Order: sequence, then C-alpha cells, then structure tokens
Amino acid sequence: MNFLAITGSPRKGKATDTLVDKTIEGILKTSPDASMKKMYLSDHEIQKKKRGEKKRKRGQGNQGKGVNQGKGVKSALDSFINSTRVKSRFKNT
Repeated sequence: MNFLAITGSPRKGKATDTLVDKTIEGILKTSPDASMKKMYLSDHEIQKKKRGEKKRKRGQGNQGKGVNQGKGVKSALDSFINSTRVKSRFKNT
C-alpha cells in the first residue's frame, strides 16, 4: 500500500515535521510492506487563483485550475493516485 504524507509546515525538522516522521514510523511498523513518501508544501510554489480569472462552470470540477501548482505538485499527487488502488475513488473528481 502506498502512503503520501503531506506537511504544510515551512519549518523542517521542527514539531510538525517530527510528528509526521513518528506517524510514518508507526505506519511502517504496522505495515512493513507499505511505501511512504513525504512531501513538503513549502518546497512547491502554490498560489491562490488571481483576481479576474474566470470562474468555472458548475460540474467542471477543480481540475487544478483554482491553484497554480508550480514545481510539480499536481504531477506528484497525480503519480501517487495513479500508483495506488484508490485510483478509482479519485477518478473524475
């Protein structure tokens, strides 16, 4: 089973990062065959939608248009979803 730990704290090595590491350790102890990746949001450029951009029509879904994902955040999440059995749950959302 694949797991992706996402941390939003900009302070690597501090309390939140340590808590995420301990959580990862716990998961790996209970599921030694698990695959873990840790992603820091602070390593990626994520910007809010800019004023004046068109609103999406209802039913179009997010499709990554409300956020500017720099440095591969969307591709990292897409590859994680595509590599797991939960792929079908996230498809078309």
